[in-house]
Amino acid sequence: MVRLNVLGDTIRDVHKLLLNREKTVTKLCQESLNRIDQIESLNPFITVCRSEAIKNASQLDQRISEVGPEDRENALYGIPISIKDNFCTRNILTTCGSRMLHNYIPPYDATVVSKLIKANCIIMGKTNMDEFAMGSSSTTSFYGPTANYSKRELLKGQSLKDSLASNWFMAGGSSTGSAISVSSGACFASLGTDTGGSTRQPASLTGVVGFKPSYGLISRFGLVPLAHCLDVVSIIARCVDDVKLIFDAIAGQDEHDLTTVDHKTVLKSSLSLQNLASIPTIRIGIPDEFVNKGDMSSDVSKVYDETLSRISSKDPSNNIRFELKKLSLPHSSLATECYTIISSAEIASNMSCYDGVKYGLSLKQSEDKEFNRDEFFRANRDAGFGPEVKKRILLGNFFLLSGNREKYLDQALKVRRLISDEFDKCFAMNEVDVILLPSTPTTSVSYKDWLAKQDEDKLFREDYFLIPANLANLPSISLPAGLSSKRLPLGLQLIANKYCDLDLLSVSKLFEAHVLKDVNQV
Repeated sequence: MVRLNVLGDTIRDVHKLLLNREKTVTKLCQESLNRIDQIESLNPFITVCRSEAIKNASQLDQRISEVGPEDRENALYGIPISIKDNFCTRNILTTCGSRMLHNYIPPYDATVVSKLIKANCIIMGKTNMDEFAMGSSSTTSFYGPTANYSKRELLKGQSLKDSLASNWFMAGGSSTGSAISVSSGACFASLGTDTGGSTRQPASLTGVVGFKPSYGLISRFGLVPLAHCLDVVSIIARCVDDVKLIFDAIAGQDEHDLTTVDHKTVLKSSLSLQNLASIPTIRIGIPDEFVNKGDMSSDVSKVYDETLSRISSKDPSNNIRFELKKLSLPHSSLATECYTIISSAEIASNMSCYDGVKYGLSLKQSEDKEFNRDEFFRANRDAGFGPEVKKRILLGNFFLLSGNREKYLDQALKVRRLISDEFDKCFAMNEVDVILLPSTPTTSVSYKDWLAKQDEDKLFREDYFLIPANLANLPSISLPAGLSSKRLPLGLQLIANKYCDLDLLSVSKLFEAHVLKDVNQV
């Protein structure tokens, strides 16, 4: 029996259909393109690789009868995915959501893109994002904002440009388009980046899984940087198993990125899920003091408390054993301020190359005027960068001033070390396997309500629960945890010790199957 639509299935299930000839790669690719057309009004894509995708799908169909054991085991064969628009893709426009790179076509692929192509994935397009990944709302993109798929009916088929008054809901950021491409069913997975929650936050607000691995496990070569010491290639998918398939394909040391490590050597795994009876007690850390300072909405607080209650209750129907342990993260409440200083300083440095000579927009100069180098640079940067990027460059340069470096940046680096040390202490002294936190303090808000927040200085607080994992270089995952009273998605976050990514994914699968299995989803 031929399946009519499989866009909501898992990657493994679709792979079986492809191998059994119940679905062709070309047909699957066309269904993905049709869904992309249907969600065009949400503005999730900057570039759709329509002809390239169909061509690649046709080639994979021709090879399907000749696939060897390796390809039969490769569940990513012919699977449609999307790529955030700050990854270099050979001969495909890469803009970083900015006018500064509006016509940049890289001559090479990022390492992670090359690995996915080698795994025979189908790249459907490049997704919309906050400009140079600066923002948590998608509103800073030169190509316009991206709306939340879960409230798509409010657009009534109109484009966002026609509806900017108030009647659409935000989808977080900066990996907004990636999250929407997955939550809408257009793609099975997407590559994003996570510098301070940029993958996990939109994943939480759109009802999908967002995974930030340990720093150094995945190459950043070919990723246009925001903050080198914080950027992590991350994965968005609809279930944990799909996330792990992508992670297995792209993790590994890369000679082009000296910050990468040999994942086969450093990855630790002490939890085996092959036999449920053999699973030890999963010890979950609960940092009450840190959570209570997060200014959670009533919906988020209710879901978090209900999850703790489910974990605490004994379920005779399965052998899974959870144990809640109190712990303290006293310095993590300073993570947002710490992140702002460190990331802004790196942004000021990284953005200095965009002057219209080495990289970026280069405006035509008037022949009537004598050439002035400084004026040329200023005009290019003023026209190429949006307000948010300019703000962070100014802020970063302020922190880098000789009189301010010791006062701000050096202090922020010391606080970062304290945050990292207290996580190390929690995993060692309190003997916990994972730490459970909300992903975001609130659910998605309407554009009108978001505009009102501009005057309340609360925007950076949306990443309050997410930033500590970035500062401590720890693996973290956001899991769909249900719906709010307004039927909006929200998520919960699990954090593990450094390089315990496999254990984190294993525990996350347990949460999917036993703790969050009955919650309402989009």
